[in-house]
Amino acid sequence: MENTNKTADIVIFSHDSEKEKYELEQIIDKIGIPKICFLIADVCNEKADHVRSNWQDNNISKIWEHDANMFNNLANRLNAYLHQHI
Repeated sequence: MENTNKTADIVIFSHDSEKEKYELEQIIDKIGIPKICFLIADVCNEKADHVRSNWQDNNISKIWEHDANMFNNLANRLNAYLHQHI
């Protein structure tokens, strides 16, 4: 069942979607988790810019920027780990 609580453009789902998990697995196999994290960080930054420019909402923009930084940091840590262990 879908939870309709929204924060910014975020919708939280309370169910597993086998189709979405399969599609994500295919992307992970193709480009790897670090690249996915970098791409998510880019999307978060673009959303932050969009919210700031179009809605003048600095609070929501800061949330998107925070998420972007978290994904960027995760991607960098994953890359460092992979380089040490490959």
